[in-house]
Order: sequence, then structure tokens, then C-alpha cells
Amino acid sequence: MIASAHPVARRDARGAFLEILMGDTLDGSAAEGLPVLDSHRTASVRDRAGRVRSIAVAGEAVIALLELTPAEDAAPIVRRIAVGTVSGVSIGYRVAGWTEKSTPNARVKSPTGWRITEVTLTSNPADPTARLRQKENDMPDTIENPSAEEAEAQRRSDIRTLVRSAGLRPDVADQHIDSEADVTAAKAAVWDAVQSRTRSAPVIRTHTPANDDPAVVRQRREDALHVRMAGGEPAPEVRQYMGKSLLDMARDSLARAGVSTRGLTADEVFTRAGGHTTSDFPRWSRKQCASPPLPATAPPKAP
Repeated sequence: MIASAHPVARRDARGAFLEILMGDTLDGSAAEGLPVLDSHRTASVRDRAGRVRSIAVAGEAVIALLELTPAEDAAPIVRRIAVGTVSGVSIGYRVAGWTEKSTPNARVKSPTGWRITEVTLTSNPADPTARLRQKENDMPDTIENPSAEEAEAQRRSDIRTLVRSAGLRPDVADQHIDSEADVTAAKAAVWDAVQSRTRSAPVIRTHTPANDDPAVVRQRREDALHVRMAGGEPAPEVRQYMGKSLLDMARDSLARAGVSTRGLTADEVFTRAGGHTTSDFPRWSRKQCASPPLPATAPPKAP
């Protein structure tokens, strides 16, 4: 099983939301031949561990038949799958559009249409119910319904996986199993428990200087200039200024102050940047900009 309707936490421009992939909106017309990758890597042909033979939808689950490569460099992956140390699977996909609804706990978004672009083997799948199962025979054209015993075993396994992935106690899974809750009801209960735990957890606030504070920006620019002249390793927050010239910094400084640099010469940009008392332009550079320019040649001596 490579995907299910298990809610996965995501973020967009509006903040956090729950993503639910529904099998009935999946476009599986171009599934055959899709790559099976190692941990979403595509830098080398060795990262391709196999290919997708076929994809089918069974209820809320998306099931794929995968064919692993017999290449020697993939043998360690195949062995890990055989012994069960690698069982997680994830997918890459493209979304045609979204439908969104609000619940008391979170926003929920589902694709109105989506198609899979890759299947990847991973040790940390976003959907904890997505995992590999070894099969010796090809996937049948018609997926048979499991027996009552198999369905019950699967229900128990899925609920325990959900509870474990949420970091809840094992007895929570026992309660849902004993109450004969189905996987959908268990998902909702697990989500409510996680949200309740999050709301009751203490909020730790740390102070970080704002990125738009002129004093902070100025200090980072000065540090970048110092590293470029003296050498050394810049701090992470300084790296974004390492590739900027002094003229770039002056223009940025004026733009932050609301001054347009359109049509200004380089000398005018430096002069105006150095003249702002609240500027984020480096202070030592401001002194240089305020100093009168040296003459190109020395004046002739008086006779």
C-alpha cells in the first residue's frame, strides 16, 4: 500500500492543514513504469531501485505492484526489504486542484484530482499506514475482499500503527480495538488526542532579533564584509549577504528606508545610503561614502 486517506500534516501560505489523499480522485492512467526511488533521491541512476508495474484503488487505499531491479548495486536494498528492516513507502505526486473544509481542530484539504509521479522507499513515511508487502505473484485484475480473519488482523495492525506513530500509549490502541472501532474512527480519535496533548503542552517562547531590524541587518552586513576581507566561515544568518557587493547593500538599505534608487548613479546611491541615521548600511562604509572623493591625480605644485 503506497497511500491511504490517513491525514498528513502539511503547511501552506495560510499555515498548517491536514492533507487527505482520496483514491477516487487519483488519475492512475500513466502509472505503469513510474520510478521506484531510494529516499526520493534522483541524483544518480543508482537511486532508481525499480519501477511500478501497476496501481489499483481498494477502498481508501492505493495499492501498487512494484518490481525491484536485479542490479547488484540495489542488492542491499532488496535484502533489507526481505528481512523487513525497510518497509516504509512514500509517493511523489502532482495536484490538479484542491477542495478545502474547516473542522474544529484544523483545516482539511483534499485534491480534486492528483496523479502519482514516483514511489519511494523510505525509513520515515509521511503516511504511517503506507508500507511494503512482499508478493510472489502478480497483482490480480480484480482485488478480492479479505476474509473476516484477515480483515480483523489488518484492522488491529492499522490501529496499532496509528497509535504508535502518534506517540500515544499502547493501551490507547487496545481501547480502540476492544471497542471494535474501525480505522476511520480510530484516526479521528487519535487526531483528537494529539490535538488535546498539543494544546495542554507548555509554549516555549524564544527571542530572535527580527530580520527587518536595521541594527540586525547592519550587523550582519558588516560581518559579511569582514569575513570576505579577512576570511573565515560566516554564520548561517550572514550567508545571504556574502554574495552582495557594497553597491547592492547600499541599494537594499535605501529600499528598506523607502527611498527609490531608480535613475541614481552609484555615487548618489552611496551618498544617500551613508546619510541615513537609521540606515542598516554598514557604519564604516557610511563613513567612507561621506568622505570627499580623492582627486584622480595630484595637483601641480606652485612654482
